[in-house]
This record gives sequence, C-alpha cells and structure tokens, in this order.
Amino acid sequence: MSSHITYNSIQKDTLQELLNIAMGQAADSLARALGEYVQITIPSSDIIKAENFSNAVGHIDRQDKMITAVRQAFFGDLQGDAVTVYGAQDGQQIADLMGYDELEEVEEHELLLDVTNVLVGACMTGFGKQIDASIGYSPPKIMANNISLRTLLSREKPSWEHSLVIKINFGLAERSFLCELIFFMPESSIEKVRNAIELFLESL
Repeated sequence: MSSHITYNSIQKDTLQELLNIAMGQAADSLARALGEYVQITIPSSDIIKAENFSNAVGHIDRQDKMITAVRQAFFGDLQGDAVTVYGAQDGQQIADLMGYDELEEVEEHELLLDVTNVLVGACMTGFGKQIDASIGYSPPKIMANNISLRTLLSREKPSWEHSLVIKINFGLAERSFLCELIFFMPESSIEKVRNAIELFLESL
C-alpha cells in the first residue's frame, strides 16, 4: 500500500482519540433525542482495499439476520458515505421510546432516517470540528430493507480502491436495540485526514 494512504502509529493513535471524542458526542446526542442511556463500543478504524470490503464489514454479528440499512453521504473538506445498519425490530423500539403505537413500515423508516441523521451529523461534525474540517450532508436514504447483511454486502460494489473504514456500535442499555454505524472515506479523504491530524498535532 502506498505511503500516501497509510497512517503511522502516532497518526493512528491521534485518530483514535479524536474518534473517541466525536463518537461520545454522538452517543450523547442520541441519548438526549431518545431520553435513554446510550452505550457505545470503542470506534475502530482501518484502511482497506476494495477487494476486502465484504470481509472488513461482514464480521458484524448479523450476516444472516434481516436488517435495514440507511446510507447518508457527506461532502466538503471530507467526503464519503455513512451506512447505518439496523435490526428488524429497531424501528419499533425507537417508536416505543417516543410513545408511538404500532407503526406502518414507512413510518418506522422515517424514524430510522431521523436517528441516522442525528448519529451521522453528530459523529462527523464532532470529528470535523477537531480537525478544522467543514462537512455537509445529503439527506439519509433507505438503501436496503428486510434483507440479510450478507446479501447487502454481496451486491454492493465499492467505487474506491482504498477506503478509511470507521465502525462503531450504538446500543440502548435497557433494550435490545443495537445499530452499527460504518463510515467509508475514499483515497482523497484518507490523505486529507492524515494531513489534518498532522496540523492538529502541530497545534498542541
């Protein structure tokens, strides 16, 4: 892998610290929106090749379970796609928390789009502020509904050669709700993140 799309150990450690802060802010935003404590995993990051896409994402413990996936693009100083993977019952659990009765599928989808918008916006805005990057967002859209994660991965063809992949899980302490948020940033953003990290380190 070329040096311009790799990070050294200091850059990796700094990226991890920045992600921890940004994802913590996102968890707080979701907790305030839902009125319930949100648990998060430690965010992971890696630079992968396109041919390893399915393996890198596919270890999520839902490969053969029905999921709904929401995609939201981001652009500006950093660009890429965020994909949020929800379980079959997650929409109804959000509805329960917000005081709704049984919902139609389209209404559940609206709730998942709203949750995605909160998570992606909080994560990327929090990360962008730390590295002085301005980021905009497209509206989130349902990219897959009621299919297995394995099926989704098999039909997705990455348009990039290398990507910075950032993954984190968000769960609710008192419920079985668990969503996986995955960011994909292509080669241009890999280099921009590295350069921004260097500027951040120089400012300390």
